[in-house]
Amino acid sequence: MLVPFANLNPLDMVAYALFFSSGIELAYMLFTPDPDEVLDPLMMGLAATVLLGVSKMDFSNVQEGVISNPFR
Repeated sequence: MLVPFANLNPLDMVAYALFFSSGIELAYMLFTPDPDEVLDPLMMGLAATVLLGVSKMDFSNVQEGVISNPFR
């Protein structure tokens, strides 16, 4: 039953869970009178995006990534 989840990266699973929960919070925010409640789901969505980006990075050649300048 949980076999499809065994092949996923744990950071991917956490990022997708954060995306899902931030979507629920954004939907809940539509029914609240205060507009400042939108900050929490947006920050959570941004954190999920960063987490998903980090989980997709290739760290096999970290030394070159730290030293090299991408703006050359």
